[in-house]
Amino acid sequence: TSCEKEPNATQETAETSEDIALAQNMLQTTEEEVNLLLETRGGGNENCPIVTFTPDATSFPRTVTIAYGTEGCPGLHGYIRKGMIQSEISDSMSIPGASRTKTFMDFFIDEVSILGTKTLIYTGLNDDQQKVWNRSIVDAQLLFPGGEEVSWNAEQTITKIEGQNTAVLL
Repeated sequence: TSCEKEPNATQETAETSEDIALAQNMLQTTEEEVNLLLETRGGGNENCPIVTFTPDATSFPRTVTIAYGTEGCPGLHGYIRKGMIQSEISDSMSIPGASRTKTFMDFFIDEVSILGTKTLIYTGLNDDQQKVWNRSIVDAQLLFPGGEEVSWNAEQTITKIEGQNTAVLL
């Protein structure tokens, strides 16, 4: 006869922490790339991704579609991205109350399927004159090729504690 050892709580917590760290890293690198594409109005690589602005790149509100195609293209940090990200932008992110909502549509990083919605809202300056944003992550899921899945919802507050004069993404 044989027995199987039950995983202990520390092991499960470590695996969960590693999963969340991986998921946050993948989403953060995508966030950085999307912000760069929005800031440069889609400038950079002319072939992939294809960035479209509706009604245009200077009006608010606007919808920005970032299409990586089915073959995909390399992004920041070497990840291959496929599919599409749609971003709804209400106003310049330097205006209190402005929001940017990103929805992942048949989107992959390498072979990992990404689902969910991220919303960033600029709330303005706090009492210390630091810029503050609220970010919500709703029904985020990473579906790995082997069948593993990471999912979560989150509410976060981001406070810019230094570099207040650095340009703000539009």
